[in-house]
Amino acid sequence: MGYWEDRQEQAYLAAEQKADAYFKELKASFRQAKREIEYAINDFYTRYADANGVSYQQAQLLLSKAEIGDLNDYIKKVYAHIGEFDLEVENMSIKARITRYQALETQVNAILNNLYAVDYEQMGSKTLKDIYEEGYFREWFNIDQYKGFHSNFAGISPELVDSYVSYPFNGANFSTRLWKQKDYLQAQLMESMTTMMVTGAHPRSLSRDFAKKFNAREFDAYRLLHTEGSFMASQATHDMYKQDKVEKYQVIATLDSKTCEICRPHDTEVYDVDKAVVSVNMPPFHCFCRCTDVPYYDDEDLSDQTRVARDANGNAIEVPANMSYKEWKARFLDSEKESVHRKRTKRELQSAGEKYLETAKKYSTRESKWSGKIIVDDDKCRAEKIAGRKQWNCDILLKSTASDKVIVHEHLHACSGSYLTPLTIIPYSSMEEGSVELLAREICRAEGIPFMDTFNVRVDALREINSIVQIRENDLDFAVSLFGKDIRRRYRWLKEQVKKHVVVNSDDEEILEKLLMEVRGVKQ
Repeated sequence: MGYWEDRQEQAYLAAEQKADAYFKELKASFRQAKREIEYAINDFYTRYADANGVSYQQAQLLLSKAEIGDLNDYIKKVYAHIGEFDLEVENMSIKARITRYQALETQVNAILNNLYAVDYEQMGSKTLKDIYEEGYFREWFNIDQYKGFHSNFAGISPELVDSYVSYPFNGANFSTRLWKQKDYLQAQLMESMTTMMVTGAHPRSLSRDFAKKFNAREFDAYRLLHTEGSFMASQATHDMYKQDKVEKYQVIATLDSKTCEICRPHDTEVYDVDKAVVSVNMPPFHCFCRCTDVPYYDDEDLSDQTRVARDANGNAIEVPANMSYKEWKARFLDSEKESVHRKRTKRELQSAGEKYLETAKKYSTRESKWSGKIIVDDDKCRAEKIAGRKQWNCDILLKSTASDKVIVHEHLHACSGSYLTPLTIIPYSSMEEGSVELLAREICRAEGIPFMDTFNVRVDALREINSIVQIRENDLDFAVSLFGKDIRRRYRWLKEQVKKHVVVNSDDEEILEKLLMEVRGVKQ
């Protein structure tokens, strides 16, 4: 497995990089489409607005013949590269009665059709085919290297690759999914424009609203491309299996705490190549699936080989190549979890509270307002679904199985959130939780305190922001700097750092905006 695991990981990363490279170009197209739509709306506003703006009633007035002609010319220009939409252009030219609102809707539709048909579907399909081709020949090379000789394989069938692009993976194919995204985006934009007309608002008010809607659809595109790209890479691998008469394959999941419940049971399982069904016993099993599979040979000796895994704290380790996810979890995750979350007495937790007060003070510029009291109440914690909480009187409430990291976390709240009243802190609670949890984890790493580094959307978003922007050299220094800001200025400071970066690196703007929304707890 060692030989194959390394090479399949490289194949997975190669497909991911190709999808990322194309998505970078697609993001620019999304931004251009947004600008064009905003220009169309501003032009509409300039033409028809009076002192009170454009009312919905005004928008329902009919266009003149001259205006219909101008609109027709506009549509033809936008649709220049999309032959299949010529009929719509012809219909526009012979339409005798069309309202201003319908004209604006047609313009928006034209811009979005151009975006989704040319930049998204055509180029996206090409990228998926490229992923397949590279995966096919990469697997060919890997098999040759493993066997030590060159085999003559059949070439790639364009018709077969086309069928994969059209395959209804997870219920719908690539084209159907992206056009569904387009229709949804258009409906959202028109709803916003109707609201603008009804309320008499200026189109400038739409800019931020449009940005959120485009960002959400961008993420949908990113997710779709990565999922479809994984599917194409997996199909290429399995087609080469069949060429080489490989009879069985073995699924390889990622051995870390983030591997999902869907993937865990499949790790090290062996399946027949001729019975492979994507998402059932063949990766990808879901969106953003990290699983791969490798050829399985009954006579292969794995006794002296290893595979890469991560321990409970996320540190890279090597384990036996034939270790399954179940075995890894029992050895590294469950045992660590048991030790980290062991039940302790009130006296033990009080002692831990006093110990980690000194630890927290090392990383805080503000004094702790902790009362010095630890309250242990399993029933209350269970009812609130928490492991611990810093109460407003500055007692620390804990579950008897609370970890040391939880205690550090609550001590940090006592150095931060306790300086504000309950009502004052509410608007900043998301930022407070994210920054405190990030610092608590980094303190545990620095101080050698065992903890479970599980998925946390705000923490991961903050880490990613620092990785892109390079606010500080490492996550500990970044967490200390962020936490050191007054809770009411924390998000503003972070946004200022992002803004400075975007001035020079505009390509990162969209992803950073998404990450900032995650930090603030804004649903996309």
